[in-house]
Order: sequence, then C-alpha cells, then structure tokens
Amino acid sequence: MEHRDYRDIKADVEITEEIDLPCSITECTRHDIWFYGIPDQDFVVYYRKIFWKYDIVYLRGVKEGKPVIKATKFAAKKPLKARGSLSHLINSVNTILRIERGYIGFHAGCVSKDGVTILMPASPNVGKTFTVLYFLNKGYGYLADDSLCVSVKGYAYAHPFPSAVDTHVLERIDLPFIERVKLKIRTFFSKKLPGGTKILRPYLLKAWEAVPGARVIPRARVSHVCILEVGNRGVVKLGVEEAARFIQSINRYSLPRPYDNPVLRAYNMFNPDWMGLKRFEDIEYEKLLELLESTENYLVSSTPRKFGELIEKLIE
Repeated sequence: MEHRDYRDIKADVEITEEIDLPCSITECTRHDIWFYGIPDQDFVVYYRKIFWKYDIVYLRGVKEGKPVIKATKFAAKKPLKARGSLSHLINSVNTILRIERGYIGFHAGCVSKDGVTILMPASPNVGKTFTVLYFLNKGYGYLADDSLCVSVKGYAYAHPFPSAVDTHVLERIDLPFIERVKLKIRTFFSKKLPGGTKILRPYLLKAWEAVPGARVIPRARVSHVCILEVGNRGVVKLGVEEAARFIQSINRYSLPRPYDNPVLRAYNMFNPDWMGLKRFEDIEYEKLLELLESTENYLVSSTPRKFGELIEKLIE
C-alpha cells in the first residue's frame, strides 16, 4: 500500500540544548575519537565539548526502522568534518527508510502533461532546469528540476526547489531587468573566479514561477524515463537493467549516500549485524528494476539546447 506522501516517512528529529543519553559516556566503548556506544546496543553518540559548547549527536532506533536523531543546537549549526552536517545525517537516515518502503530518490527533472510524465535523470550541470523550462513553455506541469522521489509503483512526487542556473536560461525565460543583472553577476563570479561561489552564491531560480501560467503538479505517474547526457549518441532505447545502472551511477555522483555518513558508519561499527549500509545499493537497484519495468526508457545524448526537442519528438 502506497503512502499518500513519501515525506511522511522520516526520522524523529529533536534539537535541544541538552540531551539525555542512555548511559554515561564513561560506560561506553569508543570508536575513533568522538564516537561512543555499547556493542550490539541500538545507538551511537557523537560527543565532543568545544570550549563551553556541547557538540552532541545521538542516533538510535535505526535497526528497528524507527530512528530518532537528537542534536544540540551547536551540532545543528556547525557541520564539522568528523561527523558531517546534521542535515546530511537526517537525509541519509530518511533515504534508507524510504528506499526500504519503495521510494527511490532521483537527481532529475520531471514534467507532466495529458497523462505523459517525463522523468529526466542527469548529472549536475547537464541541463535539467534548462530542459524543464522548455517543457513548461510547452504547457507541461512542473514536478521537479533538481531532485525528487518516485515510488516503485511509478508515481513521481513534486519537489519544487530552487536550482542554481547559468545565463543560458535567459533563452527560455524573461526575467525582470534587475534579476537579469543579478544572474549575470553571480554567473561571472561562480564561473570565472576561483572560489567565486564563496563570494556570491550561484543564482537560484524557481523554475515553476519563471514561466507564466506554469503550475506545480503534486503527483503524476511516470511514463517515460529519459536520461540526459551531453554527448553525440543521439536517442538510444535502453533495457531495464541498463537504465537502472545509468541512474544508479548518476545517484552515486549527485545525491547524498547513506554509506558516506560518518555517524551511520559508526552506528554500524557498534551494530555490525545491521545490514542497512551494505544493502542500500542492492535495494535501490532492485527497486529501480521494478519501477523501470513499467516505463519507456531512453538515453538522450546531445547538447542541452536540443534535449527538449529530441524528447518531444520521441514522445510524439
């Protein structure tokens, strides 16, 4: 039975000044410098005092499928390399929960019109937003232009999220004069100067608001999967397994992966019988195969300016 919204599947997160731990740190086994736990007990603690600030992250309940994440306010604000950012931990735990329940994360754009829903997985800076804008100008509805979740039953869920864009999007949209200037300045800093994005962040565009009359579609059943690639191979029909391998490679490169999270890796050291990290990609691949059995799957290899036209001809 499908959830009404995949976002209902998530860890319980609490950010407080103080955290009640299940035991004293002195009673725990320590791995690395700051990770504490008890072997085969369903928790791990990252514990560190920096001057007068307590940097604590507490994770439990992952094996049971009911994860709880607690963190001090300092840990929530400061992404330290030893434990990573709190947002990465939350995203990683939620990704594991959702994949186990049949929801796959995609680094992709997605549009829908008259029962045709096109999912367009691609690596960063390949042309997802540019291609989504093409379809919005053709009357398609918006689901995503950066990332989104799709159920194994084939339903894509809208994720309206602003994306970093370059000046080439001006070919597809008409921004006000001041916004055009901001876009050009931010593009110059991000592309021409080393470390330019530390001076000015890239220009963020809400694609669904940039095209007059465009609308966000909350949920739609995917009919076509068109993997975008900058190249000269043209349009290639893909088998289910080949498409799954392409998409998983894109996800590895583009999306946060649970096995990259230091807190989850430490949790796994204290709970070696938990196979969540080891099994994650196997489960993802199995779910991809199930999803792609019900869609038409293609590789679209061209310049970003031609993606939209090639896909449109393919659909016709």
